[in-house]
Amino acid sequence: MPAHLASCRPIAAAWCRRRPAPLDRVDVHQLRRAIAGNLVVASCGCRSMPAHWPAADDRQNVVYATKSRKMPKYNHTGDRLPLTAVRTSNGEIVEAFDLTAEQWSTMKAEPPGSYLIRRSRLPAILKQNLRGTRWFAARPGESDSSWKPTSPEHEFAQIRLVKALRVAGVNARIEEPGDTPAGEKWEADVYIEDGSRKIAIEVQVSQQTFDEYVRRSEKYRQSGVKVVWLVNNRHFRNFTLGCLADNGRDLSRPGGPVKNGEQFSRHFPAFPLTFKCPKGQPTDDAVRVSVFLPPEGWPVRELCLDEFAVALAKGALTHAKGKFWVWTK
Repeated sequence: MPAHLASCRPIAAAWCRRRPAPLDRVDVHQLRRAIAGNLVVASCGCRSMPAHWPAADDRQNVVYATKSRKMPKYNHTGDRLPLTAVRTSNGEIVEAFDLTAEQWSTMKAEPPGSYLIRRSRLPAILKQNLRGTRWFAARPGESDSSWKPTSPEHEFAQIRLVKALRVAGVNARIEEPGDTPAGEKWEADVYIEDGSRKIAIEVQVSQQTFDEYVRRSEKYRQSGVKVVWLVNNRHFRNFTLGCLADNGRDLSRPGGPVKNGEQFSRHFPAFPLTFKCPKGQPTDDAVRVSVFLPPEGWPVRELCLDEFAVALAKGALTHAKGKFWVWTK
């Protein structure tokens, strides 16, 4: 066995009865990922291996990996860290990020079943990680398929936006669920309701196809809600290519300068969201939204999340000439 894999021998615990195909090269990082993915790892051709393990391959020290038996998912609700729950006694919506340490401790002491995950109505338990992030999780053995994976950057942007809006006196809610007239469900990262105006802010940190942007935006349109997307700057170029194709630009041929707002979606506004910080460590000063200025979306101005949220609620966004999503304040 190679020296750099010797320390991993204790975790090569069992061998599935069938013999899998060998992996020609496995470095220590691949091995760690395999272990994290619930893989059983074994090394053949090593004299110290148990006698009941299969004989060595013609090549010595070949590392084998095969998926182990499927284990039950003892997880929360899909790794999204739900920030809201329902108090069963009175139906009140409780937000984990808006509680004091004393309130959180008091809630943890309440009997099981005192809180429910909002969408699934599964009994919730209260959790907190080392960074101080609090959330509601389903009990072990239960899961909620409605939740999707997210990141610390996503949670940070959600909380920062809703807090800034509330300080400015705007009625804003987080993880607000809703339904289209046809019964399709949606859930806004941040939801603004000011009289007849309804706005959903969606924070999209991970990659997403342009068709998915259109599909999710259409749900909001059918529900009478305007949606604004904050797209991770790393993926904004792909989003722009989707806009160009949707607006009839032939991407298979080299073209001249983009004109007439072809780089903007005609259906919904989207702005680049930049994280100038190490991964998983967002701060107020490191997160910026780039907005497009009149008359035709150039130049660009950077705003912090607080400025963006408050100005958006006050009507700073305009769809100029039916083509350009520009910032007027």
